[in-house]
Amino acid sequence: MANPKLAEMDLFTVIPDARVIVSEKGVYRQVPLYQRAGGLYAEHRSGFARLIVGGSTSVPAMRWEEVVGVELENDKPAPRERIKATGLRLAAPHAVIEHRAGE
Repeated sequence: MANPKLAEMDLFTVIPDARVIVSEKGVYRQVPLYQRAGGLYAEHRSGFARLIVGGSTSVPAMRWEEVVGVELENDKPAPRERIKATGLRLAAPHAVIEHRAGE
């Protein structure tokens, strides 16, 4: 369940019914997926971790394994390659992540 304090922040918007599977130090978790200013983010502790192409995140010890509820055309491309899905266009460092809401 999403942290209510995080959901109240104006700058981060939860993507309904979307989740991301992340791993940190051998522990896997399924957490809500958010978007903000062209980036995709996973809920992380009391904040957010940006998803980066190739499975990296802005948290050095955390990786993302899979996005569920948002159709991605290519979720593990080479560095600087685009990740695509439909609708809302979301950017990540060195890449662009796109998804379509409601499909």
